[in-house]
Amino acid sequence: NFAAHGGFCSVNMAAGGLYTIGGSFWEFGEPDWDNTRYFMLFGVAEDHDSNPIKIGLGKLKGRGVKVVSINPC
Repeated sequence: NFAAHGGFCSVNMAAGGLYTIGGSFWEFGEPDWDNTRYFMLFGVAEDHDSNPIKIGLGKLKGRGVKVVSINPC
C-alpha cells in the first residue's frame, strides 16, 4: 500500500492488479474466480479491498479455496 497517498486509494489496487494479473481489476478484468484453486493476497490492508474483490473472496471461501495473505509488516 505504498503506491499512493493512502491504503484506500485506487492507485494501490491498480498497482496490485498490474503486478499480479496484468491490469487493474476494474478496467482490464479480474481474477478467475470460477477456476481459482489457490489465491494469494499481498499487502498490509487485506480487509480494505473493493467490494468486487470482497465478493470474489466470498466465492472462493464458499468453494473451499485456499486463501493465503502475505503481510509485509
